[in-house]
Amino acid sequence: MKLSERLITLLFLVGLIPVGLGFLGKFHWIADLFSHFRLIYIIYFYSIGFILLLARSIKTGLLSILIALLLTTPLIQFYSPKPPISTSKNNTLSISSINLLSSNSNYSEVFEYVTKNNFDIVFLMELNHQWQFQFEDLNSYEHAYFLPRSDNFGIGVISKIDLDSVQVLDLSDANLPSLLVSISKESETLSMLATHPLPPIGRRFFESRNLQFENINRFVSTIETELILIGDLNSTSFSPNFKRLTRENDLIDTRIGFGILPTWNDLFGINLLTLDHALATPGVNVLRRSVGKSIGSDHLPIEVEIGF
Repeated sequence: MKLSERLITLLFLVGLIPVGLGFLGKFHWIADLFSHFRLIYIIYFYSIGFILLLARSIKTGLLSILIALLLTTPLIQFYSPKPPISTSKNNTLSISSINLLSSNSNYSEVFEYVTKNNFDIVFLMELNHQWQFQFEDLNSYEHAYFLPRSDNFGIGVISKIDLDSVQVLDLSDANLPSLLVSISKESETLSMLATHPLPPIGRRFFESRNLQFENINRFVSTIETELILIGDLNSTSFSPNFKRLTRENDLIDTRIGFGILPTWNDLFGINLLTLDHALATPGVNVLRRSVGKSIGSDHLPIEVEIGF
């Protein structure tokens, strides 16, 4: 075996370490961090595999490509064509969730984005007092509820349609507010739960985020209407901890059929991770799902149009 071939084989073996750690993300915050970089691992093992095949290291090359294929398989659902959905226009709703970035001061970009897209409802993460003052002047949205904070966990909602109710929930152990918003259209009721857990950096924050996921699961199981869970969840769908949100309550990822739609980290111009999500109960028809343009935050906004 040539030295270059040995080096590539070594890189193949080294690449198995972060992949394996990612599947153990339920047990430790460092392992959980490795779970999020699935796209990078796929590109890595395809590349290593083809290089090994060219170097005539057939068995290791095919094994590397097999690993890449296995990692790719769960992503197929995000790109599988969806059957056409027919729904009454009166029952459609356009929603956006925006992580504003509390230090972001590009107010005009955000307002241009919101007004141009004419969303019915917009959820706001990292809402501080400066952002609240700005949104209070946005006259096209008559209904609003703001919970600004001086840290990164203020939250709010603005709406063009009547809100039946807005409840403030504490589903965390860190006094982080979530909003439960209820609306009615044509005798149908929809609940929307907007939330923003702590980022899982370090054991304390990791356990807090996971506890919030567990509390969300318990709360969602008590809701009798159709529901959307939306916000910056500080996790990709590849984390074993995130998977409990979809498995335990049959919540469906609204990206299915529309792509992976990464949202972070837009400050570097390259978005590799989807941290902002919209999950829905089976009775919600997802008509469109996308991400918005850069608005000065480190997150891209998410967009979803539904029928219910």
